[in-house]
Amino acid sequence: MMKRVLLVNDNWDLLDIVAEALLMKSYQVIICNKSEKALEKIEKHNPELIISKIEMNGIHGKNLVAHLTTHQEKIPIIFLASRYLSKYQKQFKDMENVKVLPEKKGNVKLLLEEVERILPQGIFSESFLSGDYRSALGKPLGNAILKEILGIGGTGIVYLGVHQVLDIPVAVKVLSPSVYNEPETILRFLREAKVLASIQHPNIIQILDANKQEGIYFLIMRYIHGRSLMDILKQEGKFPYNKAGNIILKVARGLAAAHKQMILHRDVKPSNILISNDGEIVKIIDFGLARRVKKEEEITKDGVVLGTPGYISPEQCLNQSLDETSDIYSLGATFYRAITGKEPFGGSSLTKLFAQLKGNFVLPHVLEPSIPMKISEIISKMLAKNKHERYQNMENVIEDLENVL
Repeated sequence: MMKRVLLVNDNWDLLDIVAEALLMKSYQVIICNKSEKALEKIEKHNPELIISKIEMNGIHGKNLVAHLTTHQEKIPIIFLASRYLSKYQKQFKDMENVKVLPEKKGNVKLLLEEVERILPQGIFSESFLSGDYRSALGKPLGNAILKEILGIGGTGIVYLGVHQVLDIPVAVKVLSPSVYNEPETILRFLREAKVLASIQHPNIIQILDANKQEGIYFLIMRYIHGRSLMDILKQEGKFPYNKAGNIILKVARGLAAAHKQMILHRDVKPSNILISNDGEIVKIIDFGLARRVKKEEEITKDGVVLGTPGYISPEQCLNQSLDETSDIYSLGATFYRAITGKEPFGGSSLTKLFAQLKGNFVLPHVLEPSIPMKISEIISKMLAKNKHERYQNMENVIEDLENVL
């Protein structure tokens, strides 16, 4: 919402200059050039700040203050005095909501600085709402100061920020205004916040805050200096089986912690695995599709497949009920991609979905002879089309991986 400022002045030249400057700063400006209309404008528009000439025909500054005080309103006021400046500053020095400045065209910059101090403009200006996401840089959102844009997706923007209290780098995920007419998207965003808050594990991204400011939803998460597994694989092609296996093992431990809380991720894939630059830290991110198993609330529309073709399980392709074996399948597909450089089933999205239901994949050790047979067997079991033939819990996956790595 734009902040409302009432300008009361009979000097049209100064009115135009000040009004234009405020509009450029994305304030909503109400103009009043007749002092006797000022009280009427205040009642009608409920301004959050008043900038008024202190001496005008019909009403004096002290009378305006007296009226607002009588009505128990403490609207901030900036008075502009063309003369007797020190006298008026002394007169109002004990009133916290009143400031007196000189009425000069050359002092517009000083006036704007005072306006922004008294009435800080929200970070979500009209330009932000129109898609200029850089307009929020340098401004506070919750406990974070936004520093740069890390990425822009279909439903949100991720900023790099600095936490003002903890003094640590944070990732700030902001839900895009363009999806506010999509209740399901908002529901998933809020669900992600609640899910992350309920799980504390070294291999799951840590949430620090979730809130709504100026009508915009956001999450503040601990920032990891690194890249997604997918970004790394795009550059390097594939990993040695032991390096990939250790990454998958850490992800499995994080998913096991989520499953203990009865939470399914439902979108495990390389782009949702974050790895620090030194390779030591592995975090699962993006719990936007996650849900609790015991809650039968269905957020998937009939006929709509949620998740990523090539990584979702056959039952997820068919919109059937899911359990932790579905995440196990997706983790197996991710493991396959990491050690072979290919997805288990290639082609277009539709081709992948059909192949996941009916087709067979080439075993990893056939594509890459250096991969041990045992690794192929683990992946093959994770990718079984029949969910009952897969590992039935993530702990069993972890046990087999630990034995072979």
